[in-house]
Amino acid sequence: MAPQAVSPDECGRLLMETMQDLRHGWAATVRHWKMDQEGMNNMAQLHVLGILAGRPSSLRELAAVHHVTPSSMSRSIDLLVRKGWVARHDDPADRRQVILSLTGGGKAALDAMTRPFRDSVTKWLSGLDGDECVRLYDGLQVLRSLLARTGGDRGTADECQRWTAGPLVRPSSAARI
Repeated sequence: MAPQAVSPDECGRLLMETMQDLRHGWAATVRHWKMDQEGMNNMAQLHVLGILAGRPSSLRELAAVHHVTPSSMSRSIDLLVRKGWVARHDDPADRRQVILSLTGGGKAALDAMTRPFRDSVTKWLSGLDGDECVRLYDGLQVLRSLLARTGGDRGTADECQRWTAGPLVRPSSAARI
């Protein structure tokens, strides 16, 4: 049977509904695993760690992504620095700027905090048959490619890789779920 044509509006609506469902699932997983006990105070801090896992950023860049003032972001960063998860470095190009980077402890904390969700998603996706998994994977590659071409709402193509170890590369069929 030939694929049915779908409008960008229909695709957008489904994407928005799916994103909302995924956000609810993420929040439920966070609550279930009581991430507060692991030292994570809120999702914004988790998001900061995820961004810094992709590349070092300035305080101003992080504030812009979170739609807060640099002084508000600075208070959040102070906590992450005290925990040893984020390090501050002088920007060699502009001494007035501070560059923030994830420390080894921050990488370990991020992995520990996101592992329950990754495990939950892996278990959930194991309900797909091989063809469904391939179609989903291919669709996600299309979405990431679109984000890379347009910059999404983050501005640069390489930021599409921030929550992953690198570019999305299709695994061999033996490695698929």
